[in-house]
Amino acid sequence: MNNFDKAYKDLIMYIDELKISNKKKIELFNKIDNITELFANQNNLDKRLSTLEEIVLDDEDLKNTGRDVDFFCPYCHKQIDIYMENDKMDITCPFCKNEIEIEWSMDK
Repeated sequence: MNNFDKAYKDLIMYIDELKISNKKKIELFNKIDNITELFANQNNLDKRLSTLEEIVLDDEDLKNTGRDVDFFCPYCHKQIDIYMENDKMDITCPFCKNEIEIEWSMDK
């Protein structure tokens, strides 16, 4: 059991023991469920970001010549073949239709 699961279980038990109305307990349980859903969504976004960070490209090659690049959509995880001429571009995934901003330059 990870720390989040233990804290969740402890909080549910604590609320259940409070001397408040059942209506108030239900409101608190619903808020906890909303927070739990947000936490799960954040974990999903973190995994998608990690997938993007694993893509390693030769930056200079892309800047100077342009080339076809295999790219995986961070939303639907399908492979997209794109042609890069610049170090930044916006595309629309042909599968899930989400907008994706791609920036290849590591310089800030």
